Amino acid sequence: MPSANPPQIPQEPVSDLFYCGICSLPPEYCEFHPTLKKCKEWLQQNNEELYNQLYLAAVEEGVAAVSLTPAAKPKDASDKLERKLEAAAEKKRKTQVLIKTEKRKGKKVVTVITGLDVFGVDLKAASKLFAQKFATGSSVGKSAEGMGEVVIQGEVPDEVQELIEAKFPDVPADNIVQK
Repeated sequence: MPSANPPQIPQEPVSDLFYCGICSLPPEYCEFHPTLKKCKEWLQQNNEELYNQLYLAAVEEGVAAVSLTPAAKPKDASDKLERKLEAAAEKKRKTQVLIKTEKRKGKKVVTVITGLDVFGVDLKAASKLFAQKFATGSSVGKSAEGMGEVVIQGEVPDEVQELIEAKFPDVPADNIVQK
C-alpha cells in the first residue's frame, strides 16, 4: 500500500554544486573519465577537503581492513590451483572415450570418437594417425554437445580402440567404451 505522505521535494534549486575543472563532471564521477590523474591533481589544488574525503578516506579504509592475522589470510594461489587440478582429475576419471559407428547416406558408415580431448590428446594429430593407419579419410569436428570429435570413414571401432590403447597411454583402457 502506498504511503499517505509522499516525500518532500525541495522547492529551491541546489546552487552549491561543485564540478571538476578538467572533465566537467562532479568529482565523484571523475574516476570514470580517462583524465582521472589530471582531475585528482586539479581537485587537490582547488578543494583539498573534498579530495581528502574522496581519495584519502578510501585508502585509509582499505588499510584498516587489511589484517595480518593468520585466520584472515586469504587463500593461497596454490590452494586454488590444487582444487583446479583435483577437479580436472575427477573430470578425467568420469569422462569416457566413446567410440560409436553411425550410418550415413546409403551404405556409408563412419566411426565417431568423442572424449579424447579431455585426456590431452591433440585431435588433429590423432585424426592424422587414424587416417594413415586405416588408409581412409578422417576429420576433426565438434559434437552436438560441443565436445571435440574425430570422424573416421569406415566401420573400424575395434581397431580404433586397440590403436588408442597402444598410442595414447594417458587414456585409461577402462574409460574407452564402444557403442
